[in-house]
Amino acid sequence: MEEVILNDLLQFYTSELCDKIFQFELPKGRKIQVRFYEEQFCHLLGIQHIFNNKRYLGKAGFERIKNEKLMMKDIINASGKRSKEIMKRFEHFTDILMVLKEGEMVLFDSVKVNHYTDMQADFCLYDDNKKYIAHLFLRNSSALTEEYAPISFIVRDYSDKKYRSFIENQKYVRIENRHIIDLKSSVV
Repeated sequence: MEEVILNDLLQFYTSELCDKIFQFELPKGRKIQVRFYEEQFCHLLGIQHIFNNKRYLGKAGFERIKNEKLMMKDIINASGKRSKEIMKRFEHFTDILMVLKEGEMVLFDSVKVNHYTDMQADFCLYDDNKKYIAHLFLRNSSALTEEYAPISFIVRDYSDKKYRSFIENQKYVRIENRHIIDLKSSVV
């Protein structure tokens, strides 16, 4: 059962997020694009907080999960005191698609967060469903493009006193339109 969960998340990630461009039209004609790559999967799950070993990150981590060399039981056993926070990411991981399709956006400035964070993002997409807030942090991939990479996914329950800390005091950005471009079905 535990292995099925991790493989289901991998399947969701590759089928629903990878090979797509999530485009957001912002005020003044600005368009930003968000792309997901296999190399980001483990990082978005927070596996870097569990294992201090590069073979569990990036493409290597993705392949370990795909080939069932890293299982959910390994993550649960190794997660220690951060297990509740990490498991929240796993539990709500599929909410990333909802955040992309329906979420709100702020320009993100880590200095404005009311607690220490080393989050270096340009934008935060978030969805507040009145029980928890799912945050997807984005950073520009290249100064030459408007392509942004997801760098972190964090879920905060309403019971957490810091549940709004990443969106409070940030500048709201109105999303005028959204498009999902499926690269597999696009003709080049």
